[in-house]
Amino acid sequence: DTAALLFEMGGDADLIGALAIGDHQQRALEQIRARVPHRFGDLCVMLIDSVNLTLARWMMKELMAEETLHHAAEDALATLLHDPAVHTEAYLWAMRQVLGGPWAHLSVANDAPHLLERVLIYLEDIQRRIDREDGDRQALRGVATRIRNALEENRHELVVHTLRELPVEHARPLYLRMMGMVALSDAWKVAAQASLQSVRGDLDTGRGPEEEQEFLYVTAAKLREKQSELQHIRSVEIPENSRDIQTAREHGDLRENAEYKAAKERQTLLHKRMAELEALLSRARPILPETVTGEMVVPGTRVRLRNTGTGEEEVYTLLGLWDAEPEHGVISYLSPFGSQFLRRRPGETLTVNLPSGESHGYEILSIERAV
Repeated sequence: DTAALLFEMGGDADLIGALAIGDHQQRALEQIRARVPHRFGDLCVMLIDSVNLTLARWMMKELMAEETLHHAAEDALATLLHDPAVHTEAYLWAMRQVLGGPWAHLSVANDAPHLLERVLIYLEDIQRRIDREDGDRQALRGVATRIRNALEENRHELVVHTLRELPVEHARPLYLRMMGMVALSDAWKVAAQASLQSVRGDLDTGRGPEEEQEFLYVTAAKLREKQSELQHIRSVEIPENSRDIQTAREHGDLRENAEYKAAKERQTLLHKRMAELEALLSRARPILPETVTGEMVVPGTRVRLRNTGTGEEEVYTLLGLWDAEPEHGVISYLSPFGSQFLRRRPGETLTVNLPSGESHGYEILSIERAV
């Protein structure tokens, strides 16, 4: 049989070479395990980063199931997690098992920050190769997409688990690295921020002026509206104003030319508004419905409160900078009033300071999605 043949061949190189032939690696390994069980663990360690994901998962399952093979399981896992470029799918799968998964007790779990960092470095390298047209761009994009999807899975579980327990001085550099990566889309970053809010609210603080400013969250509709306004100013209003200025110049003495003065004043206002919109839109991000839950107050939630002084209930919807309609109970999460409720949870009580100098006590009764 296969096991006897391989055993007679002797030598690890011959065994590995034979196992690489055909689609029967698992059957051959099973037969070798039955004939020469002491070789099984070592062979798995040697083969695991060169076989397909299905076989790699089977190997790890078998190694973990037998106590005498746990040392080989540790070695095999370390091999899988050595370099994401060698076997990307197996690396990402192994990360999921280690970070908050069934193998969280293994020693390699202590290296969680480096596991994530290696993936980020590899993703950055892939992006550089895509930009330089170095290699098969379609294949590279496919690998990059698989990495991004894995990091986003289950509300960014791998990212959250990695950063949750780290000291802030170690977590923040990793977080800022992700937020600055071209290979990760703005939508990915916004969703990751939302997933991290409840466990690591301290990662956005303490950034220097050279680092990225905080995002401004707005509804997708308002974001489109302001983008359209900026485009209209650039492509319609400023060209029209330039023509008005030129026409007014042709009317003669500029010192007594009211049309010219009005056109120049409008030019100043248009350029001021354009600069304002450009600055705000560079930081604006849409509130994504899938990132909003009823667990805590974040942009995109509706909050039901009880005024502890009067006993009356009040309801507010916290949306973005451009979404406020106070007469309808819609307030900006950046407003002096609304910002004091951020990251609060149902059942909490707090004292809210008003711009007038007054203060009111509130109990948070419930939180729900408003987008």
